[in-house]
Formats: sequence, C-alpha cells, structure tokens
Amino acid sequence: TIAAADGVVFKMEKPRSEEVNGDVISFYNRKGYFAYGMQAFVSAKCKFLSISSRVCSSSHDSTSYAVSEVSKAIDEGKLPPEFHIVMDEAYPCRGQILSPFKGRNLPADKDAFNFFLSLNRQVVERAFGILVARWGIFWRPLRVSVKRIPLILSVCCKLHNICVDRFGESLEGLPPHNNAQDPSEIRVLLIDQTGTYAGYRSDLEKNDRRDFLCSRLVSLGAKRPERSVIRRSQRI
Repeated sequence: TIAAADGVVFKMEKPRSEEVNGDVISFYNRKGYFAYGMQAFVSAKCKFLSISSRVCSSSHDSTSYAVSEVSKAIDEGKLPPEFHIVMDEAYPCRGQILSPFKGRNLPADKDAFNFFLSLNRQVVERAFGILVARWGIFWRPLRVSVKRIPLILSVCCKLHNICVDRFGESLEGLPPHNNAQDPSEIRVLLIDQTGTYAGYRSDLEKNDRRDFLCSRLVSLGAKRPERSVIRRSQRI
C-alpha cells in the first residue's frame, strides 16, 4: 500500500455568483453548508502526496477521484503493478484501487480484509485532523475569494508536510525505506479549477487483487480481533 485517499470539505462563506459563473448551488454540500472540496492522497507518515480540487464540494468522492491526476496516472499504467491505494466504500474497487466489501455480517475473509484495509487507510483521516487542528484558518468558514482557496489549501498542505519532517511522525513497526527517492522530496500537486462531472458507483465490481488479499489473510489465520488489542490509557 503506497497511499490512502479520501475527500474532505472545508466550510466557506457563500460564494458570490460572479465568482463561480452563477453555479453557487454546486458549493452547497449534503451536510448543509457551503464548502470547498479537496481530494487527498496521504502517505503512512500522514504527509500529503497529492491533492486535487477539480470538482465542487457537492460532487461524490468517486467523481473527485475519477477526474484527479492520480487517477489518470494509474489508468495509464504509471503505478507499478505491485502497488495499490486504499480508499473507503465511496470509491470503486478495481485494479490497483482497493475499497472495502459492503454490507454487514460478512464472511470471515471479507470481514478480515475490511478490518486490515481500515487500519491502512486511517492515516488519511488523521492527516485531515492534524491539518485542521494545526491551521486556524480552517476553524471557521473561509472568508476569501473562491479563486484564492486552492492556493491556501496547497500552502497549508506543504507547511503540514514540513512540520511532519521537522517534528517527526512515529514509524514504529514499519519497514525502513529502500526507495531511491527520499519521501521528503515528494511535492504536493494541486489541480485547480472546479466544475461538475457525472460520476458512477462501481465499488461492487470484482477485483482480483482484493480476492487474492482475502485468501492470503485466510491462509495467515488473520481476522478481526474480538476486542480492542490496544490497552486504553488511564484517564487523568
């Protein structure tokens, strides 16, 4: 797994009609407020590898991914076949994009796959939490023109990565990097522009990679723990 991906929205004041070519409603999302959306791909160290803001916040996450440069690169075969990206159930599960099985009371192998996939993709949620907690500009609705928001997101994500490099991030239990490229040299990419695109759900498609990983988990005897394996710290 080389990255975890998900979408996030940042509250914003209602944009002026002339700023968005009259398409104000596209910035009003299902949560009931105006927002600016961002699709992010995050490393195991909670660093932003790539971010994309090509669609409005009312668009489905799978649509945001479909029009991103990362999606285009994977479709063109630029990601080596042994690697993949993990996402949640809102995304399609095909090829090198892995998302969980849907439903409850799943068979043991599918439930184990969902559990370990969730462990891998938690870093993207943590990265969003750190980003918002660290930069006060996100603590209230953004009060800037729409055209300046992509720059703000790009700068905040780059500063976030600098802070991770400067102050560190736990790597306990992870194998050392043997890649020629230093992870700290990976640049944040931002694809500007907004728009509306028609998306579709294909997360139930058959995926040979996911099926293989399920069978591998079965052979290892791996399954979801019956209870948390993390000892809770005593509250003070």
